[in-house]
Amino acid sequence: MINENVSLQGFDDFHLFRKLYLLEAPNLIKVHGRKGINAQINGFYQKQTTLHCSRVWYKKVETIAKEDVTGNVQKSTSQANTGHKNEWVIRYHSQSEQWLFDKRGLRTDDVANALGKGGVMTPLEIKHWQVHDGSIFAWDRHIILTPVLQC
Repeated sequence: MINENVSLQGFDDFHLFRKLYLLEAPNLIKVHGRKGINAQINGFYQKQTTLHCSRVWYKKVETIAKEDVTGNVQKSTSQANTGHKNEWVIRYHSQSEQWLFDKRGLRTDDVANALGKGGVMTPLEIKHWQVHDGSIFAWDRHIILTPVLQC
């Protein structure tokens, strides 16, 4: 319930909730365990400063500045492919309620290299991932996403 005496300056409570969750989501996620086709999903993904489909989203970084791991500075020494080709992201697709690994970069469609089903707030909450193995999506129980803890 929104108090009519409070001005949210164009935002509603739901939008503010999403923005607050953006602030609380981990800055860095480590993905590991994938072997074979689409093993490129393994690596470190850095939280971006905007929401996408009302959720936080992450972009893969090739190397990480030491400051990133401690949480003091959020910059990478080398971004993974700055063009649209092979710019790995983890993003949410709201219509299908799926978290997606997409090597094409940030998109709004449901095309992806790997997917996890669930309308949860972060990809860390997805426990079972399906990865495209060249012909179909197959379960991969070895994929693990973990937050990189800040000191």
